[in-house]
Amino acid sequence: MHNNVVIAVGQALTDAGIASLRFNFRGVGRSEGKYGDGLGERADAVAALVYLRQLAEVNEDRVGIIGYSFGATVALTAADELVTAVAAISIPAFDQSVPDLAIRCPTLLISGEQDQIAPAAGLATLAHTIGHQCEVALIRGADHFWWGYEEELAAVVAEFFRHCLIG
Repeated sequence: MHNNVVIAVGQALTDAGIASLRFNFRGVGRSEGKYGDGLGERADAVAALVYLRQLAEVNEDRVGIIGYSFGATVALTAADELVTAVAAISIPAFDQSVPDLAIRCPTLLISGEQDQIAPAAGLATLAHTIGHQCEVALIRGADHFWWGYEEELAAVVAEFFRHCLIG
């Protein structure tokens, strides 16, 4: 929640007129609980989506989800039929059953060209599995931590969400 990637993307969304909610998964920071093997974290993300949809100032028909690194995997698995857009930043090797993905909205898979933790090599296969509504973006020179590339990353993600959520 307090890393350079999440902060930069959140600020870019705000600048684009898109509200965002940042939160820690269970057991991270001051959040209660403990690591839930991905299933608990998926439940955390789904709860955040439910919360957002209940807010009067949020159009429940225009809610997206973004995740970074482990959170990217969670975002892909938490996207339900009501999600309007999904962005997965630096998604690690996807070790869950890919056919279980039920994404039916525009999806952005974005990675740094120099990412050694979550190499971009598998993104094309994952994009093919997600379907025609999935696009892949690669940022030259960026690694998994995006130091020095935060603004470029944030601009790509914010433009994707502006297009998908606002039109």
